[in-house]
Amino acid sequence: MQLFDNKEVHQRLATYLVEFVENRDWDVAKAHFSIFSKMVRANQWLLYADLEEKKGGFTKNPEAMWDGLDAVLFLRDEILRTTGRRIWGLTFTLYPDGKYDIEYDYTKPDDYDDSNEAGDGGSDSPVADLLGGLVKRPAAVNPDPFLQQALEALQAQTAQNSRDWGLGTEARWNLEMNEGSLRFTFADGRVLQAPVQVVGTYSTASGSFLWGWDHPSVPQPLRRAAQKVCDYGLAHGMEPLTMRSIACSEDEAWAYTAAAAQLDGAAGAYRGDAGGTWVYMVFGVPVAV
Repeated sequence: MQLFDNKEVHQRLATYLVEFVENRDWDVAKAHFSIFSKMVRANQWLLYADLEEKKGGFTKNPEAMWDGLDAVLFLRDEILRTTGRRIWGLTFTLYPDGKYDIEYDYTKPDDYDDSNEAGDGGSDSPVADLLGGLVKRPAAVNPDPFLQQALEALQAQTAQNSRDWGLGTEARWNLEMNEGSLRFTFADGRVLQAPVQVVGTYSTASGSFLWGWDHPSVPQPLRRAAQKVCDYGLAHGMEPLTMRSIACSEDEAWAYTAAAAQLDGAAGAYRGDAGGTWVYMVFGVPVAV
């Protein structure tokens, strides 16, 4: 997708909300977008007769949702290029007569960790740790043979995905949990989409991992892979796999993700930056869209 001016961006955001509303009655529709390095998190809702509705939408034209998220990233980059200021969020308000308002948030979240923003070509890639040889130091990370074997398998799988379709070189990514999909957009215009499972989230501030099988933000259909790890832990007496939240390193979080990939038969794994929180995921075979 290529966007040429802010008018087109605003049109895509309006279409985003129209597709969310679909055939429902509404007095006003709103969407708030939180903007991170390579992804956008969105919340949308409509108001009708003083009642608020947050669910539904995007059944007829799901591409409008992805276009809207891409438009927000474009707008972030364009504002940074022309003004030197970065927006961290925006709220788009649409009315039935076609009028709209847009508000920008220039305040960086207090808990945002920008150490993984692109810039130095180091470990900013969501798969760089695996491609860079994480499993070369297994004893310090996960002495359990199952986790070690799973991590070695995931490293090989990640390297293959990188060679085959460029995992780790994507320009941006988006996780749509209601749809259960993970989308990779590349600088050459390619877009790949895969079914996704959320293994858990890692807080860089607290150094803790919250498993997806009991995560308040993870829908039930996306908990399957994490639940398989929990079940394995219960069957084999591996307590860290059965605790809802556990203090661990990022390397150990990768090992847990590798276990989920193996037990769920995933095609690969991905770690996405959500502003101070890493989202660890496993995904199925990506297809072009």
